[in-house]
Amino acid sequence: MPKKFALELPTLQPLPRYRTPDYEVRSAKVSCNSTIAVRCVLYTVPSRLIGHRLKLHLYHDRIVGFLGTTPVMELARVHVHGSGKKRRARSIDYKHVAESLRRKPNAFLYCQWQSELLPNLQWHQLWESLKANLSGTRRHD
Repeated sequence: MPKKFALELPTLQPLPRYRTPDYEVRSAKVSCNSTIAVRCVLYTVPSRLIGHRLKLHLYHDRIVGFLGTTPVMELARVHVHGSGKKRRARSIDYKHVAESLRRKPNAFLYCQWQSELLPNLQWHQLWESLKANLSGTRRHD
């Protein structure tokens, strides 16, 4: 037995009889934009959940959403540190909003989450070149 452990052993107490939850429970209503706000972070969720109130289990590394007692989604948790106006973040998953953007003309063009929807630098460059080509070929009615 290590020396430090032997020193601590007389002061150790027994473990609790029942395990305590390692998550915080919150609830959030899914907006018409397929988003929920949790602790200053805007998350997108699957569009089939629009209008539903979810019970959320906030773990350190993930958020699990329940509809009743059924788990319906799991997201990686984003932590925001600091204070003031900069204390906001977004976790946007293009799979959650792609279908609704596809159905609306020019929705992606004016989308506030455009930079978060594009997965990497190559997609950003492709989008910029497409946008440049589209602006050069505008129709005149």
